[in-house]
Amino acid sequence: MGNRESEPQTIVLPPSAGTWDVFISYAHEDDGDAKRLGAALKGLGWSVWIDDRLQVGKSFSEEIQWALEASRSVIVLWSQFSVKSEWVLQEAGIGKARASSFP
Repeated sequence: MGNRESEPQTIVLPPSAGTWDVFISYAHEDDGDAKRLGAALKGLGWSVWIDDRLQVGKSFSEEIQWALEASRSVIVLWSQFSVKSEWVLQEAGIGKARASSFP
């Protein structure tokens, strides 16, 4: 993966709650796998949010929180890198908490 600051940013208008079918949580070392998974899910007709959709001018934590709230489900890519990522652990915890609130 290249330097994040040199990569183009995608500006996305905020969706209504539940707009994204899937939020993909992953460590940046697993960027290629996350993008391949996202592409496969999109090919099946699912809407997918991965952090290459970060909006210009928003803080990283605000954007992640917004995307988690606007997604129907969370997929976590567990790897040797993601198990050490504080962001991934937090996102997985939010996904788990949401799943346990359903009957």
